[in-house]
Amino acid sequence: MFSSFAKASLICGISLFAISCSDQKIQEPLSAANIAAMDDVFSNIEAEAPGCVLGVMKDGKMLYQNGYGLANLEHNIPITPDTVFRIASTSKQFTAMSTIILAQEGRISLDDDIRKYVPEMPDYGERITIQNLINHTSGIRDFLTLFFLKGYKDQDYYTEVELLEMLARQKELDFMPGEKMSYSNSGYVLQSIIIERVTGKTLAQYAKEKIFDPLGMKNTHFHNDITHLIKNRAYGYTPDLKDGGYKVGGTPQELIGDGGVFTTVGDLALYDNDFYEGTVWSPHVKENMITPGLQNDGNPATYFPDVYYAGGLIIGKNRGVPYVRHAGQFAGFITDFIRYPDHKLSVAVLCNGGDLIAPEYTGKISDIFLEAHYTEAEAIDETDTVENYDEITDATLDAIVGTYYNEDLDVNYKIVRKGKSLDLLIGKRPTRVSFEDLQLPIFDLGDDVIGNQYIKINVVKDGQGRVTALDFTDFSVVKNLYFKRIDG
Repeated sequence: MFSSFAKASLICGISLFAISCSDQKIQEPLSAANIAAMDDVFSNIEAEAPGCVLGVMKDGKMLYQNGYGLANLEHNIPITPDTVFRIASTSKQFTAMSTIILAQEGRISLDDDIRKYVPEMPDYGERITIQNLINHTSGIRDFLTLFFLKGYKDQDYYTEVELLEMLARQKELDFMPGEKMSYSNSGYVLQSIIIERVTGKTLAQYAKEKIFDPLGMKNTHFHNDITHLIKNRAYGYTPDLKDGGYKVGGTPQELIGDGGVFTTVGDLALYDNDFYEGTVWSPHVKENMITPGLQNDGNPATYFPDVYYAGGLIIGKNRGVPYVRHAGQFAGFITDFIRYPDHKLSVAVLCNGGDLIAPEYTGKISDIFLEAHYTEAEAIDETDTVENYDEITDATLDAIVGTYYNEDLDVNYKIVRKGKSLDLLIGKRPTRVSFEDLQLPIFDLGDDVIGNQYIKINVVKDGQGRVTALDFTDFSVVKNLYFKRIDG
């Protein structure tokens, strides 16, 4: 959750708004040198380790595909172009497309208030539209972060009912609808729920009927049934930071919408070709998919400076060349699928190792074909630093140690010291979250705020200087969770 992946997934991106689809020819055709260069990009993947599959599409056709590493470590099964991968948040474009198609059919309006279909959601005094869900401008807190803060892990199971109960408990939004863009997986699971309540079909059924079957994507589905047998599937793996090697990743989750698609690079090539052919990617659907959402101030839904969020797709430029893309990371899988419409070039990299950064691979593959077409310098990685933060004192750490309760999560936190850092013991289980193990040192940020570049916690004190509460003002993508001290 707090890795550099979110930033790495967009490290290629700098400035854009509109996308054109003129076919400017890539000068260098596929050659032995191209193939060698592409294979060399994956030379760091060991033969007996998790790996990736590469698919390069040109003019809507598969130009090159290859597999690197193992799909299954226990049975020594290699990755091939036919290997099926979970693509995590790269799935969001299929959810958004399904929602947009449903609106095109006249069964919903993207301007509808979501409470028309999901009355369980609280009334925050401002209308939240389906379009807000699509563009991440709803302000609804991210459910994955909420469940993480409640002590759940990727390997834990919870139902749609529990998810709605969690969202219904949230007394406030992170921001008012349309105020800004902030990534929230909740909006995409809610789209899945809306589709099912309107059509009587699950998102898995609806997407199969409207997208996957018409395009012949026979190896693609939304995985809402963990007992579903998947031939040629890859298994996800996460690095074992303690003992080395890898651990089995995976998840029992059957919630879909924010993720959950399993597919192959061959099926993604069929989907990519239709971007230009228009069977499912009709003009209306395409316009909604690649047009950034609007904020209340009239500006596009801004992810990062000059990088925008549209219909389950991120819109930006790679060194001056326009792209549409989406990356994903979950349960040991890391993926990226980037399309350069001006050149009818697309690159998909699907990986099953948690330490393999797919966007870095797609960036290097893109360079092989687009180097002569770049018009801007390579982006500088402005890595967050902590050099201006003060070391947290023993007195501050000791003052924070205690037990706290948050009503929105309905969970107790016992906070204990761990050297110069803190551990959270969450819930009845209890689940231990160690900032030290997460490689997130805790600093004194000044004005009774502790944390780091990803987390900011306001330490609330009474008139005698005793810590009475912790206000998680900024915890990843969730804001303003208030933990009241309950240990006297």
